[in-house]
Amino acid sequence: MHFKPRRLCLFALCLFIAILFFCSLLLAANHTIEKSVAELIDSSPFATAQWGIYIIDQKTRESLYEMNSHKRFIPASVTKIFTAAAAINAFNPDFRFRTSVYVDNDPEDGLLEGNVYLFGRGDPLLTTDSLCTLAKQLYEKGVRCITGKVVADDSAFLRTQLPCHAEWEDLTWYYTPEISALSLDGNALSLTIEPSQNENEPPYLSLSQQISYCYIKNSAKTVKELPSKSPHNLIIERGFNNNEILISGEIAIGSAAVHEKIALHLPAEYARLIFIKQLKSLGIAVSEESYPKPMPEISYYKEIAFIESPTLDIILQKMNKDSDNLTAELLIRAVGKSKNPNGNTLQEGRNALKQFLNQLSIDASSLVLHDGSGLSRHNGVSPFQTVCLLQNMQDNDVFVGSLPIAGVDGCLKNRFKETFAEGKVKAKTGGMSNIASLAGYASTPTGRKVIFAIYVNNYLEWDKDLPAHQFLDKVLLRILSAY
Repeated sequence: MHFKPRRLCLFALCLFIAILFFCSLLLAANHTIEKSVAELIDSSPFATAQWGIYIIDQKTRESLYEMNSHKRFIPASVTKIFTAAAAINAFNPDFRFRTSVYVDNDPEDGLLEGNVYLFGRGDPLLTTDSLCTLAKQLYEKGVRCITGKVVADDSAFLRTQLPCHAEWEDLTWYYTPEISALSLDGNALSLTIEPSQNENEPPYLSLSQQISYCYIKNSAKTVKELPSKSPHNLIIERGFNNNEILISGEIAIGSAAVHEKIALHLPAEYARLIFIKQLKSLGIAVSEESYPKPMPEISYYKEIAFIESPTLDIILQKMNKDSDNLTAELLIRAVGKSKNPNGNTLQEGRNALKQFLNQLSIDASSLVLHDGSGLSRHNGVSPFQTVCLLQNMQDNDVFVGSLPIAGVDGCLKNRFKETFAEGKVKAKTGGMSNIASLAGYASTPTGRKVIFAIYVNNYLEWDKDLPAHQFLDKVLLRILSAY
């Protein structure tokens, strides 16, 4: 087909006008949603908070919405997606943690001479049932009496330590556990407090494990009713350098039982005592006496029993769907151990994460991640960096499959219910005092797939009727509904 010069010019002009018109529509749409979101935030209790938002089209990478997208924010538990990416890069999908039992000598005629070493390598899903399995393996190999001591060895990582920059008042609780290569039951015990049937009597207490390692000092009392009409005003504290649990306050007669999970001090010793308990339950004679440190080099001894964790995908689901801090802290250390067995496992893990981010062309020099869980308030990442990571990991089924699904499971089970986003948002949540965050993948009402990150820092917690995470969801829905 041939065009005369005049017709060709006319065609080009029409095409140019059409492009300008289309661009003007896009600009108008963007301006409309920007104005709508700004009005929504400015009229809310979160108007004075710091907001960071970045949303792109998953396929074209077109920027759909941004607000302070290159500023750093405290990410809280969104940090865990960075840890997940580092673990996926470091380990094969079939990776498992191995917990071993080593001995000085082979058992003879039921007698095992020497010590038994319970050696942990960072399994975040190790449970009392796991130690029961190990004890049964010893029994099946004929062990009936151990002459030496049971030794808890957590030297695979740096010795038991607190999470980086943990808040002192959080150390009592399960979500701020001490970190050990030999961790058990999430390094926490479940505590139940039930009111007595009689006024002025102490409430009934129980722990998920009855061992001498934990001691409860109960100064609480049961009352007919509290002046505030609330069911209780109990205060629960644990010593900073011991496992003495202090309970004070009052609980009303007839009120529901109070259930809490208390973090353990020196969890490797707890694992040792539970292992001894399992051995004794099988009729194996063994002393509870502890071994004086420093411990011998474990490589010189024979493995007599072992148990392996579930595969990496299951571990990552535990970390991200449940937002499990201990799992994240152990994973980042395991990554560090895989890179440099003799180094500082946490520091090596952070280095490995930054190297991986640089490989993805994400400038790791401009972000700060001190831990693997997001408990540290010294962490700082931008929405842009977060979206770049999500973009690079979008085709990894293990990564995407570890994220909570809106209205379905994990930390998003009760969010986005009865909205178009139910079942269509897969994202990692984050939350601490004055901090809320959400980052992941979503679909708009028209089916357009997007990647997003939203951070809210330094809001005031005075409006109990509108929690920050609910308002954050409202902002995301407002943006998604525009596309």
